[in-house]
Amino acid sequence: ATTFTFNYDVTRPTAAITSPADAAHMTSLTTISGTSIDAFTGVEKAQVRITSGTQTWNGTTWAAGENWVTATATNPWTYVLPSTALPNGSIAGLLARASDYAGNIQTFQSTITVTIDQTNPTAAVTVPADGASPTSIPSISGTAADASPGALNRVDVYIRRTSDGFYWNGISAFVTSGSPSWMNATGLASWSYD
Repeated sequence: ATTFTFNYDVTRPTAAITSPADAAHMTSLTTISGTSIDAFTGVEKAQVRITSGTQTWNGTTWAAGENWVTATATNPWTYVLPSTALPNGSIAGLLARASDYAGNIQTFQSTITVTIDQTNPTAAVTVPADGASPTSIPSISGTAADASPGALNRVDVYIRRTSDGFYWNGISAFVTSGSPSWMNATGLASWSYD
């Protein structure tokens, strides 16, 4: 008698994006990476769908329709996107799915959203005023801004004494360090450092 062995597999595999993080603001997006798993026959391929506006990336250009591109490897997996694919101001939605050797395809995916932001934010000191000669400086304050779709994350300041070029170390003294000690201010659009 001849024996035939087969795997009966109706369980869908799963894939997840591990990088970039959801809601990330990035200067560019060139690599998407993640993991995938299948309990029985194994993952045959991991795929990514990249959406910008009403179009999806087809591996070469942006096009209408639901385009999925195949990643390299399966667990972990990566997909490399041309650095010019998402210009400044782009907001991209990323989905991942896995297919197994039995033909099961993942149906539920969580969307990861990333924003491409290549515009530098700005910051200005408002107190003390430029050129002022106060007897003490208990606090430094100012403003900061970032053009849409950017979002301020933090404001840092450093203090340099012009008489000798020494930098404030953020604790108790001016030091001769060759580079400034950047200190985190409180607030964003309106900030202060005490």
